[in-house]
Amino acid sequence: MADGAKLDAVVLNTLLGGYAKRLRHHEAFSALQAFENAGVRPDALSYSLLLSACMRARAPGPAKAAFRKMREAGVRPTVRTYSMLLSALAAAGDLDECERVLRQMQSDGVEPNKYVYASLMKSSLIAAQPETALAIFEQMEEQLIAADTVTYTLLVRALCAQPHLDMHLRRAWNVLDRMADDADCAPNVVTFNALLDGCLGVDAHDDAVALLRRMLNAGVSPNSATFALIAAEAMSLIPSRTAGGKPLTTREASREAHSTKGVSADSSEDSGGDKSGDKSGEGGGEHAAGAMAVRSPSRARALAQ
Repeated sequence: MADGAKLDAVVLNTLLGGYAKRLRHHEAFSALQAFENAGVRPDALSYSLLLSACMRARAPGPAKAAFRKMREAGVRPTVRTYSMLLSALAAAGDLDECERVLRQMQSDGVEPNKYVYASLMKSSLIAAQPETALAIFEQMEEQLIAADTVTYTLLVRALCAQPHLDMHLRRAWNVLDRMADDADCAPNVVTFNALLDGCLGVDAHDDAVALLRRMLNAGVSPNSATFALIAAEAMSLIPSRTAGGKPLTTREASREAHSTKGVSADSSEDSGGDKSGDKSGEGGGEHAAGAMAVRSPSRARALAQ
């Protein structure tokens, strides 16, 4: 920093905001410590930005350290800082720690919001506990906290991760319908991918094709995850063949599917972006729907119309 420049919390927070955007939590900690050593006292925003850097970097350990440092400085946690801590913990699937933080939050008299519940649901899913995620969503509704696209999508993921998937798939479709009826909770590509995964999990190929068409009609472009799901399913439908006594590679099998059925399982290049309002990927979407119909040429022709 140039000689004579004034060091204060405003300068510190500007630096921390930049580090947070770039996921550089180590530099954020170093900057905060350097300013403290220079006699600058961080404020509530400073610690919030430090937590944001850790959250964006999905660094649960540093996030806990930032939260602890904030409390030691006498800064009272808010629902926002708690939700950022929980988000960082959720990325690691540390459900036990998330529950401990929730109890601490309630002890501090801080009411959870939808972001807190979303983090708890995400942590449950990463920890392979979809039933817990469902219970958390129900608890959120009991608290009269309105769901949004993120929490609804996590609900779909939880329903599609159940052991007896066929019993829960209809409810997942109902959630999608509910989202479509609410302009503030429109399903995005992540929502559609979660339900697509569920359909493929029970070999409901007709439903999967219908879902892909609905996705395109809603102006939601497939992304790389969409095509990964479809490619994996298409590969499982290709009869096992060998070349020179060796199993076909994935790329060889993909070329085989393209040459015999007229569709390509490797169509991610045509998918366009992930923006829900971007229709530039509709060409890729037709390939996606066609790939799902790899064993039904008539269905592929119908989709192309």
